Amino acid sequence: MIRKQNLVVIFRTDASRQIGSGHVMRCLTLAEALRDAGGTIVFITRNHLGNLNDYIKSKGFNVHSLPDRNESNMQQGLSGYEKWLGVKQDHDAKDTIQALSGIHPDWLIVDHYALDNNWEEELRPYTKNIMAIDDLANRCHDCDVLLDQNFFHDQDRYNQLLSPATIKLLGPQYALLHNDFAEIRKSFRHNSNEINRVFIFFGGTDPDNLTTMALKAMTHPNLQNMSLNVVIGLANPHQQIVKEQVQENPNAKLHIQVENIAELMVKADISFGAGGTTTWERMAVGLPSIVVTTAENQVAFIKDLDQADYLKWLGNTDQVNVQSLQRALLDAIQKPHLLLEQSKKNQELIDGLGNQLIAKLLTVGPEIETLTVRRADSSDCLLYWHWVNDPVVRESAFNQEHIKWEDHQSWFDQLLNNSDTILLLIECDFGPIGQVRFNRSGSHHTIDYSIGRQFRRFGLNKAVLSKAIDYFRREQLFILISYVKKTNPTSRKVFEQLGFHEILSPSGGEVFSITILSDRTTWMNPWISKLLADWAMAGHRISWVHEPSKVSGGDFCFMLSCGDIVSSDILNRNKNNLVVHGSALPKGKGWSPLSWQIIEGAESIVITLFEAADNVDSGMIYLQKKIKFQGHELVDELRQQQAEATMRLCKQFVEQYPSILDQSRKQNGESTFYSKRTPSDSKLDPNKTIAEQFNLLRIVDNKSYPAYFDLNGTRYILKVEKET
Repeated sequence: MIRKQNLVVIFRTDASRQIGSGHVMRCLTLAEALRDAGGTIVFITRNHLGNLNDYIKSKGFNVHSLPDRNESNMQQGLSGYEKWLGVKQDHDAKDTIQALSGIHPDWLIVDHYALDNNWEEELRPYTKNIMAIDDLANRCHDCDVLLDQNFFHDQDRYNQLLSPATIKLLGPQYALLHNDFAEIRKSFRHNSNEINRVFIFFGGTDPDNLTTMALKAMTHPNLQNMSLNVVIGLANPHQQIVKEQVQENPNAKLHIQVENIAELMVKADISFGAGGTTTWERMAVGLPSIVVTTAENQVAFIKDLDQADYLKWLGNTDQVNVQSLQRALLDAIQKPHLLLEQSKKNQELIDGLGNQLIAKLLTVGPEIETLTVRRADSSDCLLYWHWVNDPVVRESAFNQEHIKWEDHQSWFDQLLNNSDTILLLIECDFGPIGQVRFNRSGSHHTIDYSIGRQFRRFGLNKAVLSKAIDYFRREQLFILISYVKKTNPTSRKVFEQLGFHEILSPSGGEVFSITILSDRTTWMNPWISKLLADWAMAGHRISWVHEPSKVSGGDFCFMLSCGDIVSSDILNRNKNNLVVHGSALPKGKGWSPLSWQIIEGAESIVITLFEAADNVDSGMIYLQKKIKFQGHELVDELRQQQAEATMRLCKQFVEQYPSILDQSRKQNGESTFYSKRTPSDSKLDPNKTIAEQFNLLRIVDNKSYPAYFDLNGTRYILKVEKET
């Protein structure tokens, strides 16, 4: 279970006979998931006729009720969805601000068709982040996250209504469904070829009493014997009529404001329903549906679902009658195979995990493993402009003035076309997270970065910078320097955690010219990149090459995981040439010493740092370090320990130079040599047990030289990995 303590979330939403219950119900679903994640939740609702305040409280949530203005003169001049709100939205904003009464929530989640960017801009100073839940795409929003869980062919309909920095959660995969829908679908599939059970639910209020119409439709002679589960909400104004009709049908059962609606749905073969939130509930469990749209905002996506054969749409409330409902059901009964196909297709579209996915985003943010890096391009200009003018970014910048759009365009174009600048965009599954910029100045690069507002509270700064620096290192071989204001402790701390050191003078101590020579594709390169960053941030001049001829002159050349023989003239370019080898020299000279020793049953090995000489692995020893193993490590774990020990020895040499030279000693004892491993060295004997050959399995590389055995003229490849 996700746990993020002290998260405070405020929901601003309403229910009424006019609005219906859908907005509140889907907010309740998300609220319960956020509460399970450790959040403190409060609802702010207006006290309309038909509200669900008592129901919200019964779920264990606090409710701050705004006064109902329907009877006041404030109703005058209202139009459209404002009539649902009961007041002008600027007045609602003032009421909401007053209701917050000093609380500064982590998230303010607004779900109301009458509220737009004007309301959100008024509330912006009173919350850290804003999430808007919408279905209409008919107005602008000033929000950090927008959720529209509906199905549309047009995925660009919000592009002109939102900042490009807004996270857009679009589509039924984000539908706010209770966890029981995801659970029940794991073990349930509709597979009946007969249609005998009908589920009827037209929403919490059903103001047009479609429930009664559906019950009348079931009086058809060919439908009378069907089993019916009928659901209505507490706010349904036609409860008494529905109760009387259900009592007249011995095969019908009435449920009011049910908590187990998923269980009722999976017991049915087909359903009559409205086009609201329950659409996604029915689809999640694979329940085929005959749908009547009860509000204008339902029409577009229900029409798209109908055209894509996810359901059967009959039209709006005023376009259906008892006879049309009967015809639709009778037609479906004649084609059970089509209903089975529809059921399967529905469940492929919706997995029921959207609620959990959004709760995780709001509480702990994206997983670091999902972060990706790419070069920015011209299409990112507007996004960067929004980021660069974020008040927090401007406050932390050396130039704090607002950046004009025209100036930004010119600046951005120059950056993209400047070979001395690398502009990177960091993204996750939910969209862009932040930007990192490297600017070359002489022999070094400076670093500038920013994180999108909605991602700042998740501690992603270090991960974003690490990803960007890793990308940068693969392309550039220059010193990295970050200029951070003294008044920006957050960024200073992040750079310190990444191994950056503050340099108070050009030297900050003695500065060395350091080169690392490694094979281009060696497994050790990720650790080498981190070592180079540490040295670069300490002020040393560094370079990283993969060919001996490109070694530059300087103080030190470290040859790490380098398979080339380096000639004397190249060794003469640096004062010291250091090699790190995985054995207690002079024993174990040659190739792959770690692998050979593990095969021999070694429980520990010695890592040796020594001076390169004309004869391979024969130079003066400076440092040695023993690493121990548990006996269960596979090749990646063995390599990690070897690499970390190697990096520590390299750092120790530089830190203790030149006194470290006085510790040098000659190699003493008998020399032994390991040969270069070939694919044939990974061959297993099928007549021996796994236990007998386990050490060989520990050191095989599944990709480059996997284990294999030959049997009866056929070769078999084995891959070994630990269960996680």
